[in-house]
Amino acid sequence: MKKSKVILFSANYPYNIGEEFLATELVYLNNVFDVVVVPCAVNQIKCNRDPKLAIDRYLIDNIKIFNLLYAALKNLCSIGFYRSLYQERQTVGRLGLHGIKRFMSQNAKARITARFIQNTLGLTQQQVIFYCYWLDFPVLAFKFIQPQDNYKIISRAHGVDLFADQNIRGYVPLQLQKIRLLDRLILVSDNGMEYLLSKYGNQLRDKLVVSKLGVSKIFPNNQPYDGKNLCLISISSCVVIKRIHLIIDLITKIRDHGVNLVWQHIGDGDLFSQIQKYAATNLKNGFLFHGYKSNYEVHEILAKNQFTALINCSFSEGLPISMQEAQAYGLPIIATNVGGVAEIFDNYNCGWLIARDFNLEDVASMLAVELCNPELCLIKSENSYRSFVSKYQAEVNYSAFCKLLQEL
Repeated sequence: MKKSKVILFSANYPYNIGEEFLATELVYLNNVFDVVVVPCAVNQIKCNRDPKLAIDRYLIDNIKIFNLLYAALKNLCSIGFYRSLYQERQTVGRLGLHGIKRFMSQNAKARITARFIQNTLGLTQQQVIFYCYWLDFPVLAFKFIQPQDNYKIISRAHGVDLFADQNIRGYVPLQLQKIRLLDRLILVSDNGMEYLLSKYGNQLRDKLVVSKLGVSKIFPNNQPYDGKNLCLISISSCVVIKRIHLIIDLITKIRDHGVNLVWQHIGDGDLFSQIQKYAATNLKNGFLFHGYKSNYEVHEILAKNQFTALINCSFSEGLPISMQEAQAYGLPIIATNVGGVAEIFDNYNCGWLIARDFNLEDVASMLAVELCNPELCLIKSENSYRSFVSKYQAEVNYSAFCKLLQEL
């Protein structure tokens, strides 16, 4: 039986950092479909690329300033553009020039993407599933495409592409218009489903499905937690929304209670140098920045070191893959109760769920006691691994996802 084709629009995978976890999902997709990855942008090559991975660089090569200006001019001559703007008028008007720029940019990129989609449909006899990994401008491109029976459109939605509080001035461009173009919107958390239903009501219910991401455990655990060496690990980009400075502040407070606690961080980003300086000023010692690490290297660090817990103080999240990875190696989780994070803890006493706007002294006092209790930490470690086995195994989750696509 001939395989269906999946055209997967990534933000930048496999070229830039930030989507390395897509490699795990692609293993399962490639077993069932003919997959072509279409990155939307590329700035630098840091990610290890699978030489067998089929990649189409159309958007990288064509989303250029001249083409964007030409597409924007064509949009300005289109009645559909003004209908779309009218639907967004309240939000775009409130944001002024910023809103206009984002609205124009999304529509121009969508028009360029539509040319790629038309070319793809013209060259294949296969059934095509257009899979947008993020709820972004490739979805919007389908307003320029005549509906046909030989393709379906799906998108995932995670955090920054879903929640208003993760976006500049709370604007997620053309969100409702994009969702209406889809056959299915795949949410990575139950919280994402609840958010959209509360925002738009039941008008979208038939399009929404929850299908969580998953993790493949690469290494066996090097050694069980002994309750002696207290070390926290954090894994995230160094950006404002991750609030890494609060991790440093919290560790400082815990140390004030006489606890010998060290900290390691994996990840870089715009604030990397600033965070390093902040740690040097406040912690003085007992910390290590690994910088950027590949997904394989992240697993290796988690498996071969003895960490007490993973810590995350984000202002907003989807359902972090870093927490799932930590659970695969039996790490308890210390995290703010934002986005879908609480789902990590559902039915499992696997860590410490703290308020988004937590009181530093209160949380530090509690953790200073409980992190020094090896029996409690061991229970939370075992429960954390059980949570992973129950909810976040890649083979289970991605096999179910592939079946969902086959049944579209």
